Amino acid sequence: MLRFGCVSCGSLLVMDCGTSLCRCGVCGVQQPVPVTLNPEMLALYNLACDAQRDGGFHACRSYCETILSVFPESACVHWLAVLAEYGVEYIRTPQSKKPAIESGYLNVMRVSDSMHYLAAMDHADADMEVFLEKNASLIEQQQKVLYDAAVNAPMYDVFLSCSSDFVRDSEREDHLAAMRIFKKLVKNGFRVYMRGVCGETDEASVFSALHSAKVMFVIGNTASVFFENSVRNDWSRFIQLSQSASRGKLYVLHEGFSNEVLPDELSLYPSYSYLNHAALSAVLQEAVTCIKTAGTTDELRDRNDIFIANAVAEQYNVAARMRAKDEQRGELFANLCEQERKAQTKEEFASIAEGFLRISGYKDSRQRAERCQRRVTQLHYEKLAEEETLRLAAENKKAVEQAEKDERESGTFADRNRQRLVIAGALFAFFATAAAVVLLLTQIVLPYAHYYDAKKQMLAGKTEEALSVFEELGDFLNSEEYAQKIENAQLNPEPTMPFALR
Repeated sequence: MLRFGCVSCGSLLVMDCGTSLCRCGVCGVQQPVPVTLNPEMLALYNLACDAQRDGGFHACRSYCETILSVFPESACVHWLAVLAEYGVEYIRTPQSKKPAIESGYLNVMRVSDSMHYLAAMDHADADMEVFLEKNASLIEQQQKVLYDAAVNAPMYDVFLSCSSDFVRDSEREDHLAAMRIFKKLVKNGFRVYMRGVCGETDEASVFSALHSAKVMFVIGNTASVFFENSVRNDWSRFIQLSQSASRGKLYVLHEGFSNEVLPDELSLYPSYSYLNHAALSAVLQEAVTCIKTAGTTDELRDRNDIFIANAVAEQYNVAARMRAKDEQRGELFANLCEQERKAQTKEEFASIAEGFLRISGYKDSRQRAERCQRRVTQLHYEKLAEEETLRLAAENKKAVEQAEKDERESGTFADRNRQRLVIAGALFAFFATAAAVVLLLTQIVLPYAHYYDAKKQMLAGKTEEALSVFEELGDFLNSEEYAQKIENAQLNPEPTMPFALR
């Protein structure tokens, strides 16, 4: 049994390792189950979920990368990394009975092209694939809304990031240094974004500021400031956008402590003490030169508008993509049905069953897959019977040859008669044994296997599949009685009572 926290509300979930999806009994959110993780990695997964719920999306991604370095085939962890990439939170609205996903970050990459989403799809089973496609579609729809809002959002030359309690504790030295930098840059005609001072705090405005800014200053009086969720999300997103656009310069300003206490990614960038006024003046002069070299904000607006418009046009026709997906499934379903009709060998039926499982959410693909798997089992036993028959035939042939040899060597009539009797007895034993083996496999072993498989499906609630098998078994044991019970239960459902107790 697995014990892990709900990605939405943090409630403890205890699940069977045999399922890939579960639903939280407290908040009702459906989510993947981390079935492949060991206890150590499961603890990291819970920390990643905690960070994601608290808005620490960069920390969540870091935990996920650590887990994936050990378990790269965990579809559940890949999906959690996708939620962090797009700033997804579970929000309860007045219209919804349970929390729904809400994407809070704009991302220049569409969900279907995300490395983690593609990896999750590669390692997901059929049920999880349907879950991933549905939620990815919702995220992309929300991303389109954010992109549309970002088109007209203001643009900036500089992004200033500091502690989130700026307004409450404005007398702190790092906040005073941030205000001095802000005023000096504004005085020189530059547009500066500083949360709580200048600029809206909605995602469209933050994304526009991060994407258009040529320079970012990250300011903190202690190392813990650079680990705060809001600050960490700011500089990590700026680094990502700067790398994708091959531009942008980042400066770290603090009270003069060592870079070793900074986050690993941030320690790679130049850092200075804001208490050293000479060094701070040199940094500001360098930043001004960088901004002028990159061009003014107005010159970049057309480029930014084109970037956003192209991103919207390229990636967010969700309905068309889903229709194309359904058409592909329909074509594959038709091809598999035709292959099933013509299939003869165990290998062919096994391949067809795998194909139906990949599209198990389409029409009756799951039932067809189970039918092909039963056919694989039947052919397997038939092949075993054939191999046993050939083996007995070879042994009989060897016995006959040995008997004939003995007959030739004996030279007496009585010996020849005895040998003939031995041969006849061997032939009779061979054919009797072969007939018994075939009868045992076809009349007892296979029906019993199908009978008990149908009972398991019935107890698991898969009544349609169980009914199909019981009807195929006919009057074997009490198959007709179970088939009648299932039909009666379907006509008169009693959802509060387990099927086995009806």
